[in-house]
Amino acid sequence: MEGSTAMYTTLDNLSESDFKRFREYLSRDFKKGFKPIPWGKLEKADVTDTVRLMRNSYGDQGSSELTRDILETMGCLGIASRLSGGTQNVEDLARGHSETEIMEGSTAMYTTLDNLSESDFKRFREYLSRDVKEGFKPIPWGKLEKADVTDTVRLMRNSYGDQGSSELTRDILETMGCLGISEQMTTKTGTTADVTDKQLMKLAKCMGGEWKQVAIGYLGVPKEELERIQESEQNVVMQRYCMLDKWRRQNKGKAGVRELHDCLNEDDVPNGVRDCLEPRPFGEVNSQMEAALVEEWRPELIQRVTAVMPIADQLLSQRFIGQETYAKIQAAATSQDKMRLLFDALRSAEARGKLALYTILQAEEPHLMKDLKNRHSATNHSEFDGAAKSAKMTTKTGTTADVTDKQLMKLAKCMGVEWKQVGICYLGLPKEELERIQESKQDVVMQRYCMLDKWRRQNKGKAGVRELHDCLNEDDVPNGVRDCLEVMLKNN
Repeated sequence: MEGSTAMYTTLDNLSESDFKRFREYLSRDFKKGFKPIPWGKLEKADVTDTVRLMRNSYGDQGSSELTRDILETMGCLGIASRLSGGTQNVEDLARGHSETEIMEGSTAMYTTLDNLSESDFKRFREYLSRDVKEGFKPIPWGKLEKADVTDTVRLMRNSYGDQGSSELTRDILETMGCLGISEQMTTKTGTTADVTDKQLMKLAKCMGGEWKQVAIGYLGVPKEELERIQESEQNVVMQRYCMLDKWRRQNKGKAGVRELHDCLNEDDVPNGVRDCLEPRPFGEVNSQMEAALVEEWRPELIQRVTAVMPIADQLLSQRFIGQETYAKIQAAATSQDKMRLLFDALRSAEARGKLALYTILQAEEPHLMKDLKNRHSATNHSEFDGAAKSAKMTTKTGTTADVTDKQLMKLAKCMGVEWKQVGICYLGLPKEELERIQESKQDVVMQRYCMLDKWRRQNKGKAGVRELHDCLNEDDVPNGVRDCLEVMLKNN
């Protein structure tokens, strides 16, 4: 039994996590002609048990062949090359790989989730336990709480299939801000994950007056279609979004970030558009998170930072604020007023300015920053572990107390002409739904209210003030809307 001996040696050399992943592959319909082994038999199997199960199912030669294929799919090529059992050598198997039904989507998911930090992977699992996407039933937290990557992928595949699992993984990673990581994901069929509504809206905001030239010259959208868009949409950002959406529909299945980048990577396309499409290295995800934390901590920073001018000095020297703004900050009566002016000035610099402020605060206010980070970490743990903070916001049934009609109407009155952008980009509402609302011929405030109500209905039980605040706490959401939500949070 030379093949079996080689398999014992090979599998003994796998790490505990890789051996678990190997067994998980055996439980799937991985290769044509090889019936899956039930996970119930494999879950607690050691190497000896696993080899016995494989030999009983596939024989010596089939077991060696399947073992090599799985190890190569897992990226364990060095280990796979040690196997000598069966009639085919490793080179023959490599040449025959196109005939093997390998689950590329699942392999990409393993690689992607392995690259997440421990805290991000926990957050990813927490998203899976929520009703985050229509048509994807949440996985109970009890099954996910102690799941490793292999367990998580298996649970997703059992619930959503390969293609659905890849799609949901991409959406969650984008929501988490891990855009660079999510771009690695491809579906089992090899089709590209099309750009999302949120990504298209972000691009639309970066475009200038030459958007029609870009559409005709690089995206192949006909002039007549652009004219129809202009006739139906008054808001120019929505016109650009509709143009990009038209390109996506024309190229369905081949309209990913990479494809759009290749179309628009031209000198006369605005720099902001190209920068937005450039793939970001993993390190930039942390920078984005730090910039987001500065915005999240804004109320406390305004109240607790007293020595504002040293911070303003550094922002002036780094050209994040101008001399006129600096003079206004200097002339402000209180430290709170100075910090408010400083935050307002950094809005135009977006994430770069907030990251600079984060770095400066680390040096100027180390004790304050340490306190805020510790509390942030504790808050995150309490969210996952069901701490008292979330319990206060729930009704007797255990669901979140949804925003009221009165609260939604108050917010609707604060919104401006960009309400549809907000609906698509931050509330996840489809453009078609917003068009139906507009066709109802109600006044514009009622249209905004109906848009917010649609979000509430879609997220019933998880549509509280906190959740709405988290969705809309973005720089390009009107200040009045965010201020209104801040007041609601304090009074909640």
